[in-house]
Amino acid sequence: MVCNNKESHSGTNKKNKSKIKWLSMHEGLKQSKLQKKPIFIDLYAAWCRYCKIMEHTTFSDKKIIDALNKKFISIKIYVDRKTKPFMYNNKKTTVREFTARAGVRGLPTVLFLDKNQKLVTALPGYLQAEALLPVFNYMSKECYAKKIMYKDYVTGKVKCN
Repeated sequence: MVCNNKESHSGTNKKNKSKIKWLSMHEGLKQSKLQKKPIFIDLYAAWCRYCKIMEHTTFSDKKIIDALNKKFISIKIYVDRKTKPFMYNNKKTTVREFTARAGVRGLPTVLFLDKNQKLVTALPGYLQAEALLPVFNYMSKECYAKKIMYKDYVTGKVKCN
């Protein structure tokens, strides 16, 4: 996989002592069912420069931490590590199979799954906190299920409650 990102990586970087409650895929899927929450998945690798930058900027931002811990079940997957297969959609699945089905072609990539654990979207590349926050709101309000286009939501053309 290749890092496919912008060279700019400025972010709000409002550091917070609290941290994102990252779970494994197995535990995250289980908690999503119990809590009936959507899932946010961060796919990363040690060799990916922008994965590290996102970790130190985007995922250290207080607003990002608060939004993820409140609105989502957060899962972090190290794609190069061999892990045990997990049950996804009633089928034993490996990380490689899961990312291939999700259409992941590079890192970093984040995935959003709905409360029923169905893939909603994959966002490739480096994402700054201020770009990711409106996506969190759009996803947590399930605007996509109401057929509201993200562009219309983010520009305020259409409200989603």
